[in-house]
Amino acid sequence: QLVALGACLLLFMMRLQQRLCVRRSSFLVVAFLCSCTDFGLAFSRFGQSWKASRRRAAPQIRGLASLAEGVKKEPPSGEQDSLECIFVLGGPGSGKGTQCSLIQERCGYVHLSAGELLRDERRKGGAVGKVIDEHINEGKIVTSSITVQLLRDAMVASGEKRFLIDGFPRSEENLNTWLENMNGVATIKHVIFLDLTEDAMVERVLKRGALGSNRSDDNEDVVRKRLQTYTSSTMPIIDHFTKEGKTLRIDGSGSVEEVFSLMAPHLVQRGG
Repeated sequence: QLVALGACLLLFMMRLQQRLCVRRSSFLVVAFLCSCTDFGLAFSRFGQSWKASRRRAAPQIRGLASLAEGVKKEPPSGEQDSLECIFVLGGPGSGKGTQCSLIQERCGYVHLSAGELLRDERRKGGAVGKVIDEHINEGKIVTSSITVQLLRDAMVASGEKRFLIDGFPRSEENLNTWLENMNGVATIKHVIFLDLTEDAMVERVLKRGALGSNRSDDNEDVVRKRLQTYTSSTMPIIDHFTKEGKTLRIDGSGSVEEVFSLMAPHLVQRGG
């Protein structure tokens, strides 16, 4: 009887354990399904919120994209490619300054003298003025970056669109620095080359000094050095523009009016 009772008790315990396992499994399944449902609802809400945020942000994103595109395409204010430049070249004493003043008066171009800008900066002193002073006294060409920056600042400050650049570029470095910094800002229409013999140029410079020009470089020693630099560095630039068909070679030996009359047909008149 005890054996039979023990067997019955054992059988009862086994069935109870089976039922508990089934219930536990069912509970786990139900809990898993509930968690999946909660996750799905949360994910769905996140998706709806993200879409709404994207719709709200879309106008700002498009605006920023348009602004960025505008920055890439629009040149800086006051520095449009419509600026027109005529380089006026020639040796010392060839009459560059005189003719540029006449062209400015009669045709409305803005005359910018690279030499005058450098001399003004030199008078101000400072580190840059000292460098300019050393170059001028030795008859050497001033560092291109300094000259180009002075010219660009003067052009922008003027608010005008047509310029005569007197005494620049004088070397290949000058030209390359100009192209690197002014590309897309200004176009080169012509290069006026005032052609004069070396002896005639020296004579004019010495006469200018005797009349009280107050220029430290108006003496024979410096002018000879400048002429050497002019021959070795500036003439190749004139040859460069001649090959491009932009050089106007003008005989500078005549009177002021005679020289001007040779240039006039190539210039845009005031109001033109």
